Amino acid sequence: MVNMKKSSVEKMLQQKRTNKGIYDHQRTRKNNVIKFLIIISVPGSTGPLRFLVNEREKVSRVIDRALKNYAREERLPVLGFEASNFLLYRVDAEFDGMVCLSF
Repeated sequence: MVNMKKSSVEKMLQQKRTNKGIYDHQRTRKNNVIKFLIIISVPGSTGPLRFLVNEREKVSRVIDRALKNYAREERLPVLGFEASNFLLYRVDAEFDGMVCLSF
């Protein structure tokens, strides 16, 4: 009869395989988050803002981040920090990617 007892090395290898499977599954789930490159142009500014956003991020949060990035870079004209005063929309022939103020 052959001794079926596993050596400590075999046990460690089996445990690594098991843990690796769990880790790979978590990593795959984490990498399934879709991100978009947002490019925001402000009339009179030196150039567009560019940053990545999660696909599930709310528009108000995207506007808030854009205003904070804009202020951090000390761009002109000064826009303020109230996200509800701004609209975010996709580039069209009519609007040409401008950020509009709503009063």
